[in-house]
Amino acid sequence: PMPRFKDSRGGNIIPQIPLFDLLTKYNGVKFFDSVKAGIQTRCRFTITKLPPYLIFHLKRFSKNNFTAEKNPTIVNFPVKNLQLNDHFAFESPFPSLIDTKFNLVSNVCHDLPAGLGKEAQQDPLQYGTYRVHLRHPASDQWYEIQDLHVAETIPQLISLSESLFSIYASSSSSSSTSGEPEKKTDRHVSFTPLPPTTVKRAA
Repeated sequence: PMPRFKDSRGGNIIPQIPLFDLLTKYNGVKFFDSVKAGIQTRCRFTITKLPPYLIFHLKRFSKNNFTAEKNPTIVNFPVKNLQLNDHFAFESPFPSLIDTKFNLVSNVCHDLPAGLGKEAQQDPLQYGTYRVHLRHPASDQWYEIQDLHVAETIPQLISLSESLFSIYASSSSSSSTSGEPEKKTDRHVSFTPLPPTTVKRAA
């Protein structure tokens, strides 16, 4: 997609990507190849069941022989009504009873100082800071927490942060924390790799 944001120095354009583009790895259609000990293996992954809570960890940091780098890509994710029923093949005789709608309950993001760029050759994990977004279930108010500082925030700003961890609760679990009765559903997670195809790599 077309980049919409500039970095902290106002120069480079920061790319963006929808969360669903990252989840295509587990739709059971896309193949992935890996080579170990000269053997090439091809497999694909499928999510067949869902747990009451989902934790997304976005891999933002990478290291090479010289330095560590951070990927500043903005991942667009919904704060409410993350719907997964159209993206995975769930194994259930009653698909309509599976709770596939999730709401964000917490978000952890990582920030770098404005003057810290790639040319500085500094480890972003040593100089960065963390912020946490938490939702108060009773009032549905979002708060931003950094060290001892707590301030109110709005959901529109949360989805624009450089998220590192995002924690979602199913609609039945999130409603139970607000005092509403919890609906019983069959919720478990299972990552199912298909039988791999092994091919010897030519010398």
